[in-house]
Amino acid sequence: MKSALLGLLTLLPLIGGTSCGFLIAETATQPNSTARIVATEPKPTVPPAIAAAPTVTITRYKIDHQCQELLPTDLAVPVDSDPLDIAVKTIVGDRSNGDFRIAGYRLNIDENAKTATVDLRLPLDFPRSIYSLSHCEQFALLGEIRETLIANSNSKFNTVIFQIQGQPLEY
Repeated sequence: MKSALLGLLTLLPLIGGTSCGFLIAETATQPNSTARIVATEPKPTVPPAIAAAPTVTITRYKIDHQCQELLPTDLAVPVDSDPLDIAVKTIVGDRSNGDFRIAGYRLNIDENAKTATVDLRLPLDFPRSIYSLSHCEQFALLGEIRETLIANSNSKFNTVIFQIQGQPLEY
């Protein structure tokens, strides 16, 4: 009787829970043997991998933890993008936080003058301006942008000029 009952359990759906598995019973024909019940779950289907967009690696500079020097790191950017623009966007995003935010920027490269101009746009309604940043915060933002741009310029420029809303920023 016991083995007949266990035989009926074969392929019964699981009751309750959110799984879609089946309850499988293995029975033995000997009267004193035990049954082992194993719950199986279907393997989730994984969509085929989407081919990653080709990238190129550029050098991005980041401030160290003591705020003493800028350290080179690798930054992968899409091949079909402007790597310098992506680098500036990444740095600006990393340096914007709860009490200081950059609303946008313009990057203009003048190869004849060998100059890159970064015009930072700050929100007018934000409590902190770039002038209220500590020396370390200014070094992190402006130093990272300057070193990253010059390191990846391929000698198109050797000077980076900063502006705030079109006005010169001395750094």
